[in-house]
Amino acid sequence: IFGDPDAADKIFTCGADVLAVGINVTNQVILSDADREKLQQSDSKYARYLCKPLAHYFDYHREVYFTKGVYLHDPTALLVAVNPSLMTFTEGAVRVQTAGITKGLTLFRSNEKRSSLSLYL
Repeated sequence: IFGDPDAADKIFTCGADVLAVGINVTNQVILSDADREKLQQSDSKYARYLCKPLAHYFDYHREVYFTKGVYLHDPTALLVAVNPSLMTFTEGAVRVQTAGITKGLTLFRSNEKRSSLSLYL
């Protein structure tokens, strides 16, 4: 969304059913340095090969986010697309700010009924 907020807003408003996994969720799914070490020690040549492209990703996360691991945004979204029962979802409308200081900000309005609020002044 950050890279092309205009396109993201078009996707969310096109009328198609869109299943989105928020960054607040994917930031909780981390491949740690210890996990990477297990891949490097694996008997699987595919696991060991995966470590090569991950090196740049790990360096980036260490430098930018000061983390000892990487966020698995895309793999998490793909996993949920394959098996949506792994998560609980809320239906609603999504819009993306396309201009100004909040460009790229994603706004969500749930379809769930809210309790009424009474204000006494």
